[in-house]
Amino acid sequence: MTAIRHPRVGVLGAGRWGANLIRTCAELALLESVCEPESEARARLRAQYPRLPILSELDAFLARDIDAVIVATPPATHVELALEAIAAGKHVFVEKPLALSEADALTVRRAARAGRRIVFVGHVVLYHPAIRRAIELVRSGAIGELRHIRARRCAFGRLRARENVWWSLSPHDVAIVLALFESDPIAVSGSLHAFVRPDVADFAYADISFDGGRSAHIESCWLDPEKNAQLDIFGSTGVLRFIDDAEGGTLALTPCGSAPNAHGDPELWREERHAIACDRIEPLRAELCAFANALATGEPALTDADEGTRVVAVLDALERAAHARHILPAEALV
Repeated sequence: MTAIRHPRVGVLGAGRWGANLIRTCAELALLESVCEPESEARARLRAQYPRLPILSELDAFLARDIDAVIVATPPATHVELALEAIAAGKHVFVEKPLALSEADALTVRRAARAGRRIVFVGHVVLYHPAIRRAIELVRSGAIGELRHIRARRCAFGRLRARENVWWSLSPHDVAIVLALFESDPIAVSGSLHAFVRPDVADFAYADISFDGGRSAHIESCWLDPEKNAQLDIFGSTGVLRFIDDAEGGTLALTPCGSAPNAHGDPELWREERHAIACDRIEPLRAELCAFANALATGEPALTDADEGTRVVAVLDALERAAHARHILPAEALV
């Protein structure tokens, strides 16, 4: 592709997260226009950005002189809109998840390659400075050999009618797990549990196996009255813990592990936990700077189409595994 020195970006969708993307693109001097079908949202945007072209029709939006489109619409629309943008000759930034099935993610990836267009996926958590620091520490051997990851992401409300809690919240943690292990899983299992709406899971639990006996466990829920996002990374000589919050979160390292005693039996040891200093850059700003850099250089981004497809593959595998679970009859449990 031809490098774009000063990319011009259009944002498709001005909902809750779309508004954040619009704000940050404007601050970075990337924003050229917005497309939003809802009249009330357009009126709000015109009050905030009186000189910004704000359109209601997709065809007119894609016909504009823009280099890239940010797709910030409901996940069920991501594939169709990304394909339309690529067909119009635009690079695309697609909010997470890239698609709601591995087959659809592969379709987007193939279209982008055929059209020589960039696909950038909005896994903003991978641009969080604490997560970047945690990945650096793991790769430098600060906790020894990586063994297990435990991720918990819970919130209250923001129910979806189409995608379930697994597809809504867990792409963040799947992306982190794959980035840390730097390999594809060998097995995925778990369960989905629906209560508020039939067939739309409110609780999700996943166990992901990697080679060498390494593993990850992911839990997500959107019925928890206490918002919580915590990541624990277990190594042979230490544990990293990241607790996310509105102030940017905290990262800490506890040196610990096991060692043989005088009799040759394993004993656990532990030292004091200490905080890890991290930059305070806004993750969304870092993410959009990375997108602009990919457009300017043509170099693959951290969250490119390949990375986005791998994340969707794991999400899709858990969905299929959960629905295929074999339920034992009651008499077999006696």
